[in-house]
Amino acid sequence: MVRLLVVEANERELKVTFTEPFLRARELMFRDAGLGPLAFRCAQRENRMTFSGADWLKYQQRYRIRGGDTISIEGIANNQCETFEVIRA
Repeated sequence: MVRLLVVEANERELKVTFTEPFLRARELMFRDAGLGPLAFRCAQRENRMTFSGADWLKYQQRYRIRGGDTISIEGIANNQCETFEVIRA
């Protein structure tokens, strides 16, 4: 399991910080119970990562993620994860 701290979240992108490197891909895919399959573009620099793309906009409109929230990601393998869960601040 990886926990990410949300630094900034808006309609264009999600910026997070992390303590351990967990993903080297340019895309992260997962299946959301309400939205179906999603794919976020990923850009990483040092201990910060930015998620973006059309599916990010759908996810943000549904869950209203904001700075200070935490995201828990589990089961990462082959650019996919089993869960992508938001924990409110």
